[in-house]
Amino acid sequence: METGVLEEKRTEETTVVREKLRRYSDRLATAGTGVMLFAIWSIVKAIMQVFVRSPLQTEIAQSVGENSENMAFMTVFYIALFATIGVEVGVRFFIGRSGRAEGKGKKKGRLYLIVAYILIPLYALGVVFSIFNLSYIENSVVDTIVTLIVDITSLSALIELAFSGTMVKKLKKKLKTSEDRKL
Repeated sequence: METGVLEEKRTEETTVVREKLRRYSDRLATAGTGVMLFAIWSIVKAIMQVFVRSPLQTEIAQSVGENSENMAFMTVFYIALFATIGVEVGVRFFIGRSGRAEGKGKKKGRLYLIVAYILIPLYALGVVFSIFNLSYIENSVVDTIVTLIVDITSLSALIELAFSGTMVKKLKKKLKTSEDRKL
């Protein structure tokens, strides 16, 4: 009689774990989509910053002048800038796609979570610097605030992905352990 009660309790625990796993998997897939969409925002933001001259760009252009050597420097600068942005976007797409895939039930390694946990403090620092530089910005305050809000939301999506991904990994392991005990 006691084994029947114990078996019923294990079945109930397994059901709860499966329900949590489904919930976190859905959240992981959604967060993965969000991370990829915010990668596109990074591209738009970079293009806006290049084509809308900031005071820093104006100062650099004035100090560099217009001779061919200085124009070569600016060309190399912009190529390096867009290469860096390309790498960042690629990393975000890798994290987002891996999160979506794991959320949809495909087995993924831990690399995307490791990279996400490395990026979180870096993006948080970027947001903090943006907040502190808010009073020094000569551009439109509205544009800066909108950019800051989008950056904070992007950081939130990355945090949600990392948390949900970690929970999915833990719950899958717990479910596997529980199923192994039944055998």
